[in-house]
Amino acid sequence: MIGAKRIVVLRRASSWRTDFADMTGLTDMLGTMAAVGGYAQGATLETDEYNLVTNPEMSVDTATWTGRRLNSMTRVDSQLDPGVASGGTDDWCLKVMRDGCGSSGARAQQLDLPTIVGVKYMLSARAYAPSTNTEVRAASINCTAPGAWDQVGAEDAWETLSVVTDARLSDSMALWAEVQGVTENDTCYFDAVGVNRVYALAAHEYSADATIDWGVYMTGTTPRLLPFRIDDELNLWQVRVLPGTAGTDCYLIERNAGVETTRASADVDWSVDDTDEVRVVASGTTITVYHKKSGAGSWTEACSYGSATFNQTAEKHGVAAYDTGANLFSYLKMIA
Repeated sequence: MIGAKRIVVLRRASSWRTDFADMTGLTDMLGTMAAVGGYAQGATLETDEYNLVTNPEMSVDTATWTGRRLNSMTRVDSQLDPGVASGGTDDWCLKVMRDGCGSSGARAQQLDLPTIVGVKYMLSARAYAPSTNTEVRAASINCTAPGAWDQVGAEDAWETLSVVTDARLSDSMALWAEVQGVTENDTCYFDAVGVNRVYALAAHEYSADATIDWGVYMTGTTPRLLPFRIDDELNLWQVRVLPGTAGTDCYLIERNAGVETTRASADVDWSVDDTDEVRVVASGTTITVYHKKSGAGSWTEACSYGSATFNQTAEKHGVAAYDTGANLFSYLKMIA
């Protein structure tokens, strides 16, 4: 028929797979992932936007902050005291004055910040140390993780402090904004205090309802993060696998605006220094996690959740890393 039009219907591929010869088909969403020797690895890590510190800018007076070995801990307008704007989102800052007990460790602190064992976090703050203090460059940040410490390099000016640390001791962390030394009434100022998770995330856009398979190399104890139904690094579903861990070692987690909620879990007992396979079947509001350990001939259900309305239409799934340079994933496959 003259003038007739042909209609072409484009359909999404029924399956997609990568064996990580390269990273073709995956887009970095946070930090960078790389393909090395047939494995996906973390290449560069980046902080996400979810701050574990509540009231980091002293917007609500000194709420959620507690003091140790202090004469006072007050909120002040940095334009008036110490007389230089802090550079935060507003001019409020925390003024910390140590007591005369003669012991070090005078601090304003945030206690029991929820962390993940084996995962890296960035500690950061704006800090100011007056030259009128007895202790030179007295302002620092510190935490319960060993070696996580940074100190101002000069006085009478605001500086940004930052240090990356592993939460390798427990599933909680204490953060300290410290006045160094032992001299009573030495004073420091702090603003824009943060503890943020550091990781890398890459994804392939496919279909919200899908079967997603990962080959996961199980070695050491650093958690493996298997992300799916991703909107961004703060809004996604994930399976967190804990190699080399006794007891519960597989978690189905909803991350909504940075807040994590465990929706299901299991004790799988992953292989050691070998590759196991993990499968997620995302179908409507039901998400089921399966495993096929090295040498197994069939899939076994690990756990399931039947009310997964969050991010139900998000079409990205992928790989992620809490560390750099380690072989993590041998393949990634998606089936509609």
